Amino acid sequence: MLARIWVHLEGPPERIFTGYDIMRKLLLPSFLDIDVADALVRMMRNLVNETLARRPRAPGRHYVSPVWGVNIANGNSCMQSSYDTFMEPTPPYVIKRCTIVISLVCIEDAWSCYAFDLNCNNVAFMDPSCCHPVQESTVTQHMVTLKKMLPHVLYCMRRATGNKHLGRGTWTPRLLLGHGVPTKKQNTGIQALNCMRWYNKNNVCLPAIDSDASHSRMDFVYQLLSMDGNVAETNVIAESKLAELKVGNKARRGERGHGESSNSASLGSSNADEAPGRG
Repeated sequence: MLARIWVHLEGPPERIFTGYDIMRKLLLPSFLDIDVADALVRMMRNLVNETLARRPRAPGRHYVSPVWGVNIANGNSCMQSSYDTFMEPTPPYVIKRCTIVISLVCIEDAWSCYAFDLNCNNVAFMDPSCCHPVQESTVTQHMVTLKKMLPHVLYCMRRATGNKHLGRGTWTPRLLLGHGVPTKKQNTGIQALNCMRWYNKNNVCLPAIDSDASHSRMDFVYQLLSMDGNVAETNVIAESKLAELKVGNKARRGERGHGESSNSASLGSSNADEAPGRG
């Protein structure tokens, strides 16, 4: 059964994952695969679309493929190719309703999440691999990445919406941190996805009992299998297999868990807004 296709997202770009792929690239402890991350970002886009359908006046957020953020951070993207990736695949919602752009970035195998708020010209970067006190070199690295990404965000959103005035003026960067032990490098991708999914403008939102990211990995697998757009024919079988794995993992782990909270460290002025609703 693991050799069968569990996830099939039609393109462009097409994403196909067998059960073996899901186990090796997502469920088991491993560095985040960029194609898997792209599929999970598509899942988040679907959630945004559902939210906007239920709340016609609510602002939205545009989740961008990690391919976009990685290419820009590493200096491998011109504006035209950047725009193509920014809009790929075509969002299921009207992008003019989106006031926040969120993307993942990977530098030296460590993943972070960047959120650009076009309503107040704030950009938050969330780095699961660090906590207070933050090394100056880490801040410098994020500022360098931010300066690379911001022109692309503005170009893509202005072109997509037709609003040439979006994002004009000074931007304020903010580094959001979590309490506790920094996330291991191989789990930064999963936790950056959590930051992306649950971003609320004020805090790093990581699961309270998931310091090793195992619960999040399982949850993301279920989300992939059940997402709209997954045309694989083995969904039910795959979900049943995962249910068995989950029970087995719980039996081996026993009952454990510890609380983790989060806070924010501000760079520049702090323009904390009220946490928005999901989507």
